[in-house]
Amino acid sequence: MARTKTDKAAGTPPASTATALRDGSRFPLRVGPTDRYLVDPDGKPFLINGDTAWSLIVTPTPEEAIKYLDDRQRRGVTAIIINLIEHCFSPDPPRTRSGLPPFTSVGDLSAPNDAYFDHAEWVIREAAKRGLLVLLAPAYLGYRAPVWQGYRNHAEGWYEEVLASGIETCEAYGRYLGRRFRDHANILWVMSGDRCPGDAREHVRAMVAGIQAEDMPGRLYTAHVHPECRAIEEYPDDPWLTVTQTYSYATVHRKLMIDYQEQPARPNILFESTYENDWNSTELQIRRQAYWAMLGGACGHFMGNTPLWIFSAGWEDQLSSPASRAMTHLRSLFDAYPWWDLIPDNDHVLVVDGIGEFTGMDYCGAAKTADGTLAMAYVPVPRTITLDMTRMADRRFRVHWFDPITGEHTPSTPHQASGRWGFTPPWDHDAVLVIEAEPATS
Repeated sequence: MARTKTDKAAGTPPASTATALRDGSRFPLRVGPTDRYLVDPDGKPFLINGDTAWSLIVTPTPEEAIKYLDDRQRRGVTAIIINLIEHCFSPDPPRTRSGLPPFTSVGDLSAPNDAYFDHAEWVIREAAKRGLLVLLAPAYLGYRAPVWQGYRNHAEGWYEEVLASGIETCEAYGRYLGRRFRDHANILWVMSGDRCPGDAREHVRAMVAGIQAEDMPGRLYTAHVHPECRAIEEYPDDPWLTVTQTYSYATVHRKLMIDYQEQPARPNILFESTYENDWNSTELQIRRQAYWAMLGGACGHFMGNTPLWIFSAGWEDQLSSPASRAMTHLRSLFDAYPWWDLIPDNDHVLVVDGIGEFTGMDYCGAAKTADGTLAMAYVPVPRTITLDMTRMADRRFRVHWFDPITGEHTPSTPHQASGRWGFTPPWDHDAVLVIEAEPATS
């Protein structure tokens, strides 16, 4: 089948795409009317097309940080994850590239170094200029293994220091952060940090209380707990937990389904899964995770890339990685449709054949709007899928395929919302089927 575009640039996106993605959204964000997504102050839904930049504050030079932020903005990234204070994954943790420590006494949360946090504020401010939401971890607790052997035997996070500091000091540290970052409207706080809090639960809560006492009202929070766990189970009655997340290295779409069922509903993000260049990951795997998230009820996703997230040797070459290019295309696709109205087809009433294995990597993720005027289906492995078109509105439809690798669309073809229809991707790789209603006739 013919394609409508031919651009396959391996570097920056086409100029027209880059320009279209430059305006960004305004902050602060709040929870949208269905409790499933975030909106800006004007009520515009905010799609989280995220990138992990954990070590952005400490490892790059200011010039390198600007290069990263400019590139991510051009590629349609809308959000980044950053560690406010780094414990492990930098050349000289916890110091910045210029030698600034976060505390004037090593590991002492009661002694914040103003010069360090001045630099951190600069990074947050530069992100805001580019329309980027910053998911900021104030004290990343770290994975529960005692050391991360690959990084000079540093403990991964601040768990021991948080415990040693005590609850009152954690609250005071939170108050300091609340005052420092009150005027930065593009922050969403990330509590815990790759760990269920365990004995540090009350310390985390105290830190949140401290931030809230000084911070702007209405600030959003999430919690990054251990893989396959759920933040709502670790902080079940905490009103500050306004955004949840899916964190899975297993069957990602299955975990997304479970998390979508949480009540009360909250905006959910695919916060972390397999990173590009890690764990023998493939290009397909990275794309698959993102599209499963967008069609599985999440309000966005984060892509990770090694060595980009730690800004180690070779990170600049990874700015134009296959996954980076693919996520630009993902943003352009969903920007064109009311993605926030899509409801996951978890009961398989729309896609009735060719679904794939529920526990497998060939699973066809699909969603449609409640009024049946829009549907999308992501097919990871080429095959025919059958849709029950009677589940759509009683209208004529235009149907086309979207290529997640190139961002190309096939010409659309007309279909009537009656009976069952089979659709086969035109390529030998993954594809997205888009079904949209034609305007109703009077």
